[in-house]
Amino acid sequence: MKVFSHMFLLTYFIIGLGAAREDTFKAQYDWGLMLWRKGEYKQAINQLEEMSKRWPDSSVIYSLLGQFQIKMDDYGEAKKWFKKAEERDENNPETHYYLGICSRELSLHKPPLLRQLEMKRSREHFEWVTQTFPDYKDVWYQFAILDKYKRHYKDAVIKAETQARIKPYVPHIISGAHWLYDIFLDHKNPEEWLLAQEGFRADYFLAELYRREEKFRQADSILQNLIDCPIEYLKVPVFLSYARMYSQQNRGKDVQNSFYRAIDSLETVVEAALVFQDIKFVLTDTELDYYLSLNNIAELRRFFRLFWQRRNPVPAAPLNFRLIEHYRRLVYAEAYYRYDGERTWFNNPDKERYLRFPRVFNLNRIFNDKGLVYIRHGKPDDYAADVGEDIPQNESWLYYKRGNNKKLIFHFFIDENASGNNWRLKAEIPRALAFSRINWDKIFHRIYSASYLDYLNIKTEMTELSKKDVMVGLNSDRHSWPKETKSLSFPFYLSSFKGRGDSTRCEIYYGLSIEDLLLKTDEDAAGDEIIWGFKAVDNHFNDIHKEVKRISLSDIRDMTDSLGMYIDQITFSSDTSQHLLSLYLQGIKENEKGGYTFRYHPPFYDDKSIKMSELELARTIQPSADAGSFGKKGLSVIPQPDRSFYKNNPVYVYFELYNLPVEYGKKIQYTLEYNIETIKKYNQNIFSKIAGIFTKSKEKIFNRVERSSAQRDVVEYIALDLSAKDAGEYELTVHAKIPGKSATVSSKAGFTLL
Repeated sequence: MKVFSHMFLLTYFIIGLGAAREDTFKAQYDWGLMLWRKGEYKQAINQLEEMSKRWPDSSVIYSLLGQFQIKMDDYGEAKKWFKKAEERDENNPETHYYLGICSRELSLHKPPLLRQLEMKRSREHFEWVTQTFPDYKDVWYQFAILDKYKRHYKDAVIKAETQARIKPYVPHIISGAHWLYDIFLDHKNPEEWLLAQEGFRADYFLAELYRREEKFRQADSILQNLIDCPIEYLKVPVFLSYARMYSQQNRGKDVQNSFYRAIDSLETVVEAALVFQDIKFVLTDTELDYYLSLNNIAELRRFFRLFWQRRNPVPAAPLNFRLIEHYRRLVYAEAYYRYDGERTWFNNPDKERYLRFPRVFNLNRIFNDKGLVYIRHGKPDDYAADVGEDIPQNESWLYYKRGNNKKLIFHFFIDENASGNNWRLKAEIPRALAFSRINWDKIFHRIYSASYLDYLNIKTEMTELSKKDVMVGLNSDRHSWPKETKSLSFPFYLSSFKGRGDSTRCEIYYGLSIEDLLLKTDEDAAGDEIIWGFKAVDNHFNDIHKEVKRISLSDIRDMTDSLGMYIDQITFSSDTSQHLLSLYLQGIKENEKGGYTFRYHPPFYDDKSIKMSELELARTIQPSADAGSFGKKGLSVIPQPDRSFYKNNPVYVYFELYNLPVEYGKKIQYTLEYNIETIKKYNQNIFSKIAGIFTKSKEKIFNRVERSSAQRDVVEYIALDLSAKDAGEYELTVHAKIPGKSATVSSKAGFTLL
């Protein structure tokens, strides 16, 4: 009985020890995974390496170490760990799968004979998996990439098609298959092979081939048939193809409609992945992170819509010109900047690897670096290229600073070890190239005139500047207008008043003239009209107010004859959060456009303290029971949109006061002060200009008016006689003061006397 007890205890101890070891293994393994997920990559690898010493026969540890190294793009180190895993479990599909990937990627960095040997090893591993576990992960797709590297493009497409049939609902597999088909179109007469295939993808890419060759009738015929295809997801790429085709035909409205038809058709993440392929070239790292966090179709649809709304230069326009410009750039890059070859250290002109790139840079697989920059920023404002003996193929692009977009300079080279269209970015240029870029930046003048030793120091400085430009430039984008666009301008300004409840009433006054519309004669057709639009959105791009008006030229001429310009106003109510406001003008001709977009934070007119509205400067104010859109509190207030007045005419000023401290209906006294300060005088003679040099303070006019009211909210207006003033620019400030009270409120507005 005692022997049995001792044996039982010994057995229990051994089993317990084994369980403890298993618990320790799992705990340490999980700890390594957690470190990796937290971004502590080196610590995670160190953790697993220590585990490999304690459990040297565990293929699981070696496999995970290999996967970590692949994620860090160290395929040599990854291969070492997977070989250890293979020694311990030679029939594990995971090991062969990753060894195939490692050998494939390592082959790109080896001389021809060793490259062929590494590719052969990769093929053997992929063949083992496809023959033994054909459904394993995305092994057919990874095998297809090997064929692409070997320039066996048709074989790559066949394997990608096999993979897509096995796993048709995995986004990267379908988008990857589209990528390989797309590359196939550039090589070895694909038309005959595509015509011989049976399948919707072959038909689709045959249409794409025709589109790229500008055989639009043949492309359209196939695409129309595919819209009725029972494969639902195919509608999305069809609509995206139409967007490109319409861009090739300069049909901007149809480009936009096709893109949004694709968005409206989204039903699956596979379809979203295909839309992503069209916009990824202008993503920021922040947008990429947000996109990857989305997990339902409604969120993805909203993401794609907001993506272009945020970039729209004139949200009030019926068309999103940035979206249309994006597709124009895409099809241009498709024609001139395609490159699907290998990008390795060997053919990289930036061999020192000075440059660092945002993560979105690595999403590109079909364009050279010129193409990426072009899609983001459009045609450069200036470019330079030098040709000569011992001078590598080079080109530099300059983009001027515009608005929030900083000045950017990019240097492109084709390395001596590169071929074809493999233009890549480089951090610095040889000294011999500085002269052709000498007016771009002072650093090029310094390089050109420097001694050799000074040049080495300046070269380091240029490298730092290039690093910043590349990081900023490839993580941002800018809009550019077609060169045939004619810019229209029109005057406007904005005032605000207390609205109903807690809202603010905003008013935008705008004017149109025949001169602003580029019309020089009276010979325009009777039915001609222009389009004027306004849009206000909140910080989430939800519409607050939107209006589109078609205004006939005859109406513009009639009002111009009586008032000097066509005058109108838009009124809308809003809360007091920050808004994005946009105004748009479409002229008679398609290429005539104008617009303004700006941020506006409406003031809040609460009920607690005395407030003054913003000032409205008007050409006339008079009592009126019905003044239409110009009516205010029983008055007709016709604004002056350009705030320019002939000095012999009065300057009318309208404003409102709120929350006067009236008690029991008794009148309260208050004082209004009108201060006019000279900003700039026009047409001064020489003596006036000399005198102005010695004037220390700006000239001011002061006018005081005593007022009283028994109402808490009052309307005020005045006609100012400024006939004695010189022509020039002025600023009006109105103060309201209540005797015995410390509170003073004021508003100001600039104007011009002619």
